[in-house]
Amino acid sequence: MLNKFSYRIIFSKTKTTVYISHLDVMRTFTRAFRRSSTPIYYTEGFTKRPLLVFPYPLSLGVGGENEILDIKTYVEFDDVNDYMKRLNSVLADGIEVRKILSGDFPQDSYAVYDIELPDAITFETLQRFLAQDFIKATKFSKKRGDITFDLKPLLRSVELISEKNLKVILPVGEVSNVNVNVFIKAFSDFCKLNPNEFYAKRIEFLP
Repeated sequence: MLNKFSYRIIFSKTKTTVYISHLDVMRTFTRAFRRSSTPIYYTEGFTKRPLLVFPYPLSLGVGGENEILDIKTYVEFDDVNDYMKRLNSVLADGIEVRKILSGDFPQDSYAVYDIELPDAITFETLQRFLAQDFIKATKFSKKRGDITFDLKPLLRSVELISEKNLKVILPVGEVSNVNVNVFIKAFSDFCKLNPNEFYAKRIEFLP
């Protein structure tokens, strides 16, 4: 039986690649592993595919600076920098491997976002939004359709870090997960603005 070695790939998704779907990101990495001859594990069965685990997929239109991809290999990487270079040489412009880490990794609980705001947003607007007793938000469920809920208790932190940028910390994971677009929709509805006027970028994950 082949040995298994666990690696975590930290990558960025910027430029025009923020507008490609998560499925396309998976396809991009699948091709990159094959073209770079990275010795990773594949699924069993007739159609073999690389075993790729993206714990927290990005929503369409959201950028990411430190996204996570977990893989298992049947050989230990003797030089992670060499594999980084090989992968980056065949990845699409806008997707870049920034680090390759080894070992087992704890599950994260929160994601940190930088949200670029429209000019119409002021600090007073943000204060009024957060001061609501019930922050109305809506998310879609395949089983139940649109679900309205109170977003307020799920906000770990919301901070205006400049006139144009908002730092928001939201839960991720199986127990509790809030898509940043849900927050943007709730805030834009409150401000009577188009949510497309906001731009979000995921910065990092927190335990």
